[in-house]
Amino acid sequence: MICLGTWYLIERTRLGANLRRRTETRRWCAPSASNVPRMITPHYGLGVGLAALAGVLSAPINQVRPLMAPT
Repeated sequence: MICLGTWYLIERTRLGANLRRRTETRRWCAPSASNVPRMITPHYGLGVGLAALAGVLSAPINQVRPLMAPT
């Protein structure tokens, strides 16, 4: 459900269209007084939150241990 909501937000809303336009054509948005970092930062935070949620949801499956770092 979270994946579907994220996809809908990015692909089907005006906010997602603005995000895609500003990140793909950064040099064209600069003259229009569009603050690109202000637009990207919350979405980066959303991505970090989704990654943290994935880690929490996979913890019961993957047996979290103190020394589980790859060698």
